[in-house]
Amino acid sequence: MMIRLAIHRMITFLFIGGLFVPLVVLLLSEQSDISTIEKRRLAGLPKLEISYKSIKGYPKKFAAFLEDHFGFRNEIIGLHNYVYCKVLGISPSRAVVAGKSGWYFLNMNGAVSDYLGRIRYDNLTLHRMESLLEDRREWLNRKGIKYLFLPIPNKEMVYEEFLPDILRKHKGKSKYDQIVAFLEKSNYPDYIDGKRVLLAQKKAENIYFRTDSHWNALGAYAFYRELVYRLQLWFPWMKPLAEVDSLQWRSGASGDVAALMHVHGKVTESVPGMPVVLSCQPLATRRMKEIRNVGQYSHIPDHRLPVTTGCKSGKGKALVIHDSFGEGLKPFLNQHFKEIIYVHYMNFEVAKRLIEDEHPDIVLDLRVARNIEKALEPDPDLEQSLLRHTFKGLEEITSISSSEAQRRLVKIEGGDFPGGDGQNFSLGLNGAVVEKMALKIDITAAEDMDVRFCYAPAMNSNDKKSQKNRQCQLRRLKEGDNQIYLRVLDPDNNGIFWVVLEDKKEAGQYLINKITAKREK
Repeated sequence: MMIRLAIHRMITFLFIGGLFVPLVVLLLSEQSDISTIEKRRLAGLPKLEISYKSIKGYPKKFAAFLEDHFGFRNEIIGLHNYVYCKVLGISPSRAVVAGKSGWYFLNMNGAVSDYLGRIRYDNLTLHRMESLLEDRREWLNRKGIKYLFLPIPNKEMVYEEFLPDILRKHKGKSKYDQIVAFLEKSNYPDYIDGKRVLLAQKKAENIYFRTDSHWNALGAYAFYRELVYRLQLWFPWMKPLAEVDSLQWRSGASGDVAALMHVHGKVTESVPGMPVVLSCQPLATRRMKEIRNVGQYSHIPDHRLPVTTGCKSGKGKALVIHDSFGEGLKPFLNQHFKEIIYVHYMNFEVAKRLIEDEHPDIVLDLRVARNIEKALEPDPDLEQSLLRHTFKGLEEITSISSSEAQRRLVKIEGGDFPGGDGQNFSLGLNGAVVEKMALKIDITAAEDMDVRFCYAPAMNSNDKKSQKNRQCQLRRLKEGDNQIYLRVLDPDNNGIFWVVLEDKKEAGQYLINKITAKREK
């Protein structure tokens, strides 16, 4: 009887002690503000103030703090998620899709929606993207710099056979496929179709990680080889690196997708080592703090600065604009160029000043499919700069003379459709078939103001098709005379052009002096 009572008491004390252990761990351990596993900010310890609002909200805030910081939280979540992954074959995180045979896929940045083809570009949007690439290429060519666009497929585009059947059943046309198909159709030359390269290589070996969203060293190497063969057209001295005699493998690796499921180090795989001989020891990587002397870069924190390195025995200079997939290419590219600049946190439009100052021999613009839209955002300043130089030599289609165009517009209310006397101008093409039309607008502003210059096919406000084909660009007018250059794609024979203030509450005054339309070659 006494033994049984002692056992019951011991169990009771252990139970009560177990309830307090997490609290003791919470009090004694150092609290973190960021969860590196869940990739989010944790709730902080709330402050209690003598006010009705603070007292009322304190219980809820304190409960959130306890949920984020109680003792052994990470261990308990890790065990729970491990059982989900390894035993049930289910992803414990909405950010990850569990596939077949131990493959896991990222479900962030719209990756799965893109695979399902839920974003469809119209022809005008694709044409605008292609024109942007042409502008970059032309702008750089005028400076003696080469340009190569490098789109990379998402993991699920290469290994879709490991996706759940329900997703494969509803597969659509991705943004990547739409863009590359348009570039091929329009004969845009300076890009490499990474999906074509990697689909061919996967037949020989695994080229993406199972527990990570990126390509492995073999995938990066396959793309690197194709890149070198392409660059040889411009730089004949470039040769692919020699392969190692025996490829080394490392077990126990765990990537970013595993981390998102809180099973990093628990769900693992074997990964390949470097498949080539790295004969050159690259120079020490240096952050380019000196670019902060340029006003537009003055605010960039250290970790977002471009970095520079290179190989003493290399040749030439390259600038690589990239996302996280660029990290896998660095060991290969570092072997070739005497100097190479890596720009991770800027798009092309932001990096233009850096490109002008550094004047590389080539700019490589690399983006994985889930980030491809960010790489192809409109660049009105680049368009303005190029058309300013080329406009004089273009063939004129039509113009609105000074006497016809001079209209003083006061207190114009913003809007998506031209309305009211004197707001819109007919830009007929006189029967000409034009793919790209360049406009030059001579306009005088009474003050600095933001305005939108818009073009659309002949229409009325209820014409949904015409509204869809509307093209607008925001430009900044300075007080006094301005010359605005912009491009219209696939113009209509009876198109309409108009100008509206961007801020609907702002009153402004401007004078359109002349509009000239020319056919862009």
